[in-house]
Amino acid sequence: MGSQAGRFDAIGRRALGAAVFYSPDGFGAADEAVYYEVNASYPATEKLSFSGALGRQAYDGPGDYTTWNAGATWAFMPRLAADLRYHDTSEHGFGQLYDSRAVLSLKATF
Repeated sequence: MGSQAGRFDAIGRRALGAAVFYSPDGFGAADEAVYYEVNASYPATEKLSFSGALGRQAYDGPGDYTTWNAGATWAFMPRLAADLRYHDTSEHGFGQLYDSRAVLSLKATF
């Protein structure tokens, strides 16, 4: 899947961004697929930040849906952070994969 992404604005410590991903054969099918997203983040403190995104998965055919997420990241060590995030979509008829959920992740940077 090809992509183009980037930040388009920074307001003080806040940041806004956008991303676009393209696939000539979404899920191996003949349909083209494009995912586009706007996202934002706000570092509340040196170790705590909040972020979220709103996106749209569009196919050349049926099955389009909207995605969103919101969460917080806590950097508890210089190269380790925990991220707690809520994910959901506008389409719950595709099965459990598309159900809403909260996810706790550990992020390591090198």
